[in-house]
Amino acid sequence: MSVSSETGGDEEEEGLRLKRRAQAESLVIAVLDEIAGALERGKRMELRGVGVLTVKEKRERQGRNPRIGEALVIDPHHVVRFRASELLLARLNRPSQHPERPKSDLRQLAFPIDGRQGEPGDTHPRSAPSLFIRKRTTG
Repeated sequence: MSVSSETGGDEEEEGLRLKRRAQAESLVIAVLDEIAGALERGKRMELRGVGVLTVKEKRERQGRNPRIGEALVIDPHHVVRFRASELLLARLNRPSQHPERPKSDLRQLAFPIDGRQGEPGDTHPRSAPSLFIRKRTTG
């Protein structure tokens, strides 16, 4: 199959990208359905390197409505518990290898007025939209 124009190639590439995305989405949904099914059956799900999902049964207990303070009974139910693996915790708690990025100037993030972007030190009212400019009140 040959592509006669550049736009045809772009459309074909976009079609392949959408097909791969749909395949990836269906794969993720299938994996999550398997995990949910195993949890429904009371199984323990271990995601190696990530953690463990388990189902815990909560007994009936007394509770209180925080809005009006009325006592009520909370029915027994099941909850999903997640315990992170030591590998994941170590990865999350290791010192950052990347230096912290400098904070962005809000004026640089805003849409420019008159098509010009203000310099970081520029505080001229034309460099930032009016919502970032404080209006002085007299009184």
